[in-house]
Amino acid sequence: MSESLLPPGGAAAIARLSAAIAANDAPGVTREAEAAIAGGVPAAAVYEAILQSYLFVGFPRAIEAFFAARALLEHHGGIPAAPEPPSPAEWTARGEALCRRIYGRHYEKLVETMRGFSPDLAAWMILEGYGKTLSRAALAPAERELASVPHDEPFQGGKLRQNLHAAPLLAAGERG
Repeated sequence: MSESLLPPGGAAAIARLSAAIAANDAPGVTREAEAAIAGGVPAAAVYEAILQSYLFVGFPRAIEAFFAARALLEHHGGIPAAPEPPSPAEWTARGEALCRRIYGRHYEKLVETMRGFSPDLAAWMILEGYGKTLSRAALAPAERELASVPHDEPFQGGKLRQNLHAAPLLAAGERG
C-alpha cells in the first residue's frame, strides 16, 4: 500500500493541510494549500484532502476549509465541474475492496465487531468511509490515511497514533 500519487514531500504537505483543517485554522488552510500546490501537489489532491476531512472532523470544518482554499482551488482547476454520480452499490463494492486490502485477514473480524456495536455504523463505515470517500482516485490509500492522522490528534490525548499503513511513505522520505 505504499504507492504514491504525489510528488516527494507531497504527503507531508497534505498532512500539514489536514492539521490546519483539524485545528479549524482558516489562514493555515490557505497557507498549507498554497504551499502544497507550489510544491507540486495537484490541486485535485488538495481538493480531495479537504473533501475527506468531513469524515474525520465533520462538515462544518470541511466547509470552512473549502472557504479558505476556494480561490486557490478555482485558480488551479482543482474543483471538479460535477460531483461523482451517486452509486451506493459501487461505493459499497469499492469500500469492501479497500477495507479488505487495508485490514487483510482481520477484515471479517473488524466488520463482525463493528456490526456488534452498531449494524448501521458498520454499513456506513464501508459505504461512506471506505467506499464513497477513501477509495476516490486523486490520493492513494496510504496518502489518505496519512492525511487522516492530524484529524485524529485531538482525540488521541496529544499523541499521534502509530500509523502502520502510512509508514512506508514516511520511510520513503515523506518527512518534509
